[in-house]
Amino acid sequence: MFLIFHMNRHNSAAGTARSRVDNTKPALAAVIFSALCITLPFITKAFRLDDTFFVRLAQEKLVHPLALGLPEHSFEGNLLTLYLDTHPPLLSSYLSLLIRIFGGASEVGLHLGFVIFPVIAGVSMFFLGRRFTGSPLLSALLLIMTPGFMVMSQSVMTDTPVLAFWLAAIAAYVYALDRDDGRLLIVSGIFTSLAIFTTYQSLSLLPLFFLYALLWRRITMKNMLPLIAGLAVITIIIFNYYAVTGGPPKLSYGIGLTFAPWFMADKVLSSVSTIGGATIFPLIIIVGMLKGKKDRLVFGMMFAALLVYYLFKVTSDQYTVAAAILLTLFYSAGLLALYRFARMGLEAAFAKKRTASDFDNIFLALWIAGVLFYTIFLLPYSSTRYLLALFPPVILLFVKYTREIVSRQDDDAKGSSCDITDEKPSMSRGGRWEVFAIAAVVCTALTGFAASIADYQLAGVYRSFANDYVQKLEADGHQVWFAGEFGLRYYLEENGGRYLTRDDNTPASGDYVILSHQLIAFFISPDLGRRLQLEQMVDYPGTWPVRIEHPDSQAGFYDQFHGVLPWSLSQAPIESIWIYVVE
Repeated sequence: MFLIFHMNRHNSAAGTARSRVDNTKPALAAVIFSALCITLPFITKAFRLDDTFFVRLAQEKLVHPLALGLPEHSFEGNLLTLYLDTHPPLLSSYLSLLIRIFGGASEVGLHLGFVIFPVIAGVSMFFLGRRFTGSPLLSALLLIMTPGFMVMSQSVMTDTPVLAFWLAAIAAYVYALDRDDGRLLIVSGIFTSLAIFTTYQSLSLLPLFFLYALLWRRITMKNMLPLIAGLAVITIIIFNYYAVTGGPPKLSYGIGLTFAPWFMADKVLSSVSTIGGATIFPLIIIVGMLKGKKDRLVFGMMFAALLVYYLFKVTSDQYTVAAAILLTLFYSAGLLALYRFARMGLEAAFAKKRTASDFDNIFLALWIAGVLFYTIFLLPYSSTRYLLALFPPVILLFVKYTREIVSRQDDDAKGSSCDITDEKPSMSRGGRWEVFAIAAVVCTALTGFAASIADYQLAGVYRSFANDYVQKLEADGHQVWFAGEFGLRYYLEENGGRYLTRDDNTPASGDYVILSHQLIAFFISPDLGRRLQLEQMVDYPGTWPVRIEHPDSQAGFYDQFHGVLPWSLSQAPIESIWIYVVE
């Protein structure tokens, strides 16, 4: 509340119209209402992927509040004496608090406890939109409605909380330096500390702060306080890990970094596809960012070439028709957006006499470049959730650019000049800009909800299977075993299933082994594998044609291994779980 009051009390632009101040409260109410609309309908969503790890870590902290991991825990078939949390402790501690409050690790309770994070992110984006675009409501609504943000807001992973802390920290820092406000610097330091206590990647906030101070020539010891706070937090975390475990924090149990050309190419393609398909609706990106006949001609040629290439792949059964069209659309929109943002940044950097708008363009373009750099070169694989931190600058530059272009066209049609610095809220401007802004929000929201329904449907598969099959299989006195992680493991364990390690051959004759044969990797003993006889294949066809993790349609929202598209279309089963009997 302090952040909202203080940033609204003094507007960054001198002479701001009183109507804008009066419109802030209803606009913020719309932002908060939108954040509730994308979360509350999905509060019964099953836990999936890393949700399950955080819930288990939170349950451990009910007994040992200072625990840094899970004792005697198996992962990917390997038994570990201590499975260390690969994140700082804030999120699992917060989940532990929610479990105490709601009397257990219920999906409804934990999802309700996470509703606050998209609200914080939306409100912070509102003020960043006001500062950088003059269209705060549009900026906030576009972020909230993007498929990437919407899907992750319905999880209990770190991604939405850390983005909320990121945006609050950046908004407070920007306004603090613009106004020389020490109190907002303290607020920025608090949110920076919270972000770093949530994920180690949040250290990238520090060079972003330094960049903003450098661009505006406001590097002082006072303005470096949030950076100092962030460095102090990571120092405390590292010393704590050394004191407890004798080593540094664990960053990953999965694959390490690989720089194989084909893998790096997939990383880049997945990142471009995410920008084109998981941020703003791709056709809106294309319509809004094409300028002039030459740009349209070059874009049309690129689009046609990509379409012909992928349709040719369809003839050899490498892609479905839907995947080919979406690959063409998402790559084209993503490349167009990156080209436009790079050009905005470079033109600003090499301008003979830089304006305030030029400095903003450089800051936002380098924000995007920084997130792309650490995703491609420092993270083990590309994922929509890893790229959430670039959604805000993508949206801010998109709104800033299209507001100028569309508003100019609007005024050209009226035969009058256009003042793009008009301080009226963007959604109240007449003509083409208002229509364009509404269309952008509506189309983006439709794809966001489509992806959210698909993720809700897939997450529910493992809960449904465990509830429907485990008791039936155990009715004759035999044990149910399984191999694999995530939702499959969580719900089978909740129903009495037992986990198999790589060298475990203890299941008795007549016992059952459950394996996912589409989405979840499993590791079992070769000796046990030779004793398994397929009993039943349980396919989950799904009632919704959108796919979010589906190799056959190139959908790989959560990782590039399943596909380079953030979402796709298919009528094929969303998952297939096989039941084996042990001989």
